Amino acid sequence: MPFKKQSITANRAKHMKERVMADPSLKLSELAAGFGINSRAAGKLFQRHFGEPFSAVVRRLQIDFVIRNQGLENSELARHLKVSNATVGRLVNELEKKGRIHISRQQAAYNAKPTGFYKPSMHTILQLIRWFPSDKLLSANEIRKYTGYNRVTINEALVEFERQKLVSSVVASDGRFRRYKRYALLPAGREWLNGMRKERGRRDKAAWKTQEGRKSILGRKKRELKLLDRVLKRLDVGALMRDTAEIWAQRTVVEIEINRLNELISGGK
Repeated sequence: MPFKKQSITANRAKHMKERVMADPSLKLSELAAGFGINSRAAGKLFQRHFGEPFSAVVRRLQIDFVIRNQGLENSELARHLKVSNATVGRLVNELEKKGRIHISRQQAAYNAKPTGFYKPSMHTILQLIRWFPSDKLLSANEIRKYTGYNRVTINEALVEFERQKLVSSVVASDGRFRRYKRYALLPAGREWLNGMRKERGRRDKAAWKTQEGRKSILGRKKRELKLLDRVLKRLDVGALMRDTAEIWAQRTVVEIEINRLNELISGGK
């Protein structure tokens, strides 16, 4: 009987490790629940059979995932690994210092910007401001309707853009007592967006090599296409062709990339 019990325990530990190896985002509590035991018992079982703590194995798997998918943005890495952006940021910085992953000079320059400046949400908001012509400037409330971002995210971005002199603003009125700002892109903002597009191309090229990376890019492209369609729907009403030509061209490029990604992902190549 003792031998049989030991064999069952060893098999359970083996299956536990297989699950962790297949999914580095798995939490100890989730693993324990799957085998009908508590987290403490699962942790002891894991360490007794494999000679290292559960957390050490997970960290090693997370490092391997980041190295394989270093083209992904930190927020995407965090989503895949089910950890916070701060955790991924610390891990990425550690790997960069050790030379295990590399960033371009251009990305290093963007990283030197104020904290949070490289957030995808900030790129989206600034791109949205760029698409609108000078006679159709956007307010913070309109940006919220287009992007779905909350007011705090949008206001933080707009304050940072003005501080960096990437956008200018004019005070408008709704005809009653309320006054609010409308925003226009400045040359420095256009330059920043052009640099970001090149950097995203570099990151996408690296991410393109894995299925996880392709799925991440596909999700972002679909969100971009939806945003482009919302913008075009508004601008098509009385807009001049010069106002929408750049946006239509961008939409065509995004749609082609989405179709190509869908083919690659469904084909498993």
